[in-house]
Amino acid sequence: MSTSRASNLKAEQPLTTLVKHSLERYFDDLNGQPAAELYELVVRQVEQPLLEIVMRETGGNISKAAQVLGINRATLRKKLHKYGLNNRVYAETCGLILAFLGSGGRNAAMIFSLRNSSSR
Repeated sequence: MSTSRASNLKAEQPLTTLVKHSLERYFDDLNGQPAAELYELVVRQVEQPLLEIVMRETGGNISKAAQVLGINRATLRKKLHKYGLNNRVYAETCGLILAFLGSGGRNAAMIFSLRNSSSR
């Protein structure tokens, strides 16, 4: 983990506290209306960014990501599919980032246009 990311985490509140505050705000915003499918809402809010970050950090490697998450590869693939994520996108993104860093930023416009054309 980079030093700046580590120092930012120290200043942030624990995830449990953030979730608790978000849920309290959610119920306040309902203004007495009944909640629906709250479990799926909360799981989705945590699981999707978790998968995105782990896939990025493992360079899109399903086996490594599954090991980091402590789940089997089939379960990970199912979850990636559920959120419209896949390892090809992460591998491609990691490749573009490495190309950008290797060019010292000189080819940023070309890399950006490649990324946009491949996501269509």
